[in-house]
Amino acid sequence: MGMLVLTLTHLMLMTEFSVRLKIWISGLTYLSALADEAGGWLVRFVDPLFAWFKIAAFLLLEFSLAALLFVVIAALIRAQIQLRQNSSE
Repeated sequence: MGMLVLTLTHLMLMTEFSVRLKIWISGLTYLSALADEAGGWLVRFVDPLFAWFKIAAFLLLEFSLAALLFVVIAALIRAQIQLRQNSSE
């Protein structure tokens, strides 16, 4: 999971979106990945009620990864459209 998060955030950092959006999405993704990892340890060694925390962290991680994918795909589509417009002129 770590390599996926690292790769997607680096791809997202190369897009033309605002710096604020990049910071929020990458920070949220890293934080939720760490929380997801910590959740398993908390369930095992602290209290089984941390399972709710683990589920919430997992869902947050999945939504933040989906947002990363959306941003990267949108940047690729935008670049393709600009490339076509520049080549037709």
